Formats: sequence, C-alpha cells, structure tokens
Amino acid sequence: MSYPQKLLKNLCWSFVSKPFTDKALFNNAVIAYQKAIFPQDDVSVRWIPEVLLLPNVTTIELWYEGINWEAEALEERIISVRSELPEGFTALELMYQIHNAVVKELNEIDHHFFEGLNLNPESKTYPIYEMWCGS
Repeated sequence: MSYPQKLLKNLCWSFVSKPFTDKALFNNAVIAYQKAIFPQDDVSVRWIPEVLLLPNVTTIELWYEGINWEAEALEERIISVRSELPEGFTALELMYQIHNAVVKELNEIDHHFFEGLNLNPESKTYPIYEMWCGS
C-alpha cells in the first residue's frame, strides 16, 4: 500500500500546552497559532482540518524524539496513534491525537515545534511516520 511521503509539512504548531479534551477547541488553537505566526497568510494555506490525509488508516506508528531525564538526553520514542474516525485520519484528527499523545513530554524540552511528518522507508503493511520537531 502507498502512503503520502510527507504530511502537514506547512503546519506550524508547538507542543507546549496541555492535552485537549475537545477537538473544536484544539482546531481553534491551531487556527489561532497559524494566524499568530503568519498573520499575512490565509490559514487554509497551512491548515485544512477536514482534509482526509490517510483514508482507511486508523492506526499509525509514530517515531519521535523524547527526553530521557535520567540520561539528560533525547532518545527515540515509538508510539501507536489511533484515529477515532472509521474513515481514517483527517488533518484535525491526526494532529489532535498526536498532540495529546506527546504534549506532556515535549512540553518539557526545547524540541517542541512541529515540523511535519515523514514516511519511514520501513513502512510496508502499515504507515510509520517520523515526526520532526525543532527548537
């Protein structure tokens, strides 16, 4: 099966708040963040929450760098991210689930600025995405 090589590469986001319990509030936060970073741009250049990014995919494996506090170093984390939507991941669903899965950890480190998702070449029967975050 073929999956997109890159996802949400133009989206700006920072994992520095708390988990969200409401998708509409999360969507509003993403829109406000885009407007704050790029006030001259139309938000839809970066964020279309309802677009179906991964049709018929309800679980992805996500690789990212988290912090090992004992070693005081970054280390690779691998988690499963699940969609609550049977049709797959929309942009909103994907970012909402990722945010809530990683925000408690990334909130504590410098590398908390979302820079997109890249398909891992090891993806064969299910999608594996690497999340890039900068400081």
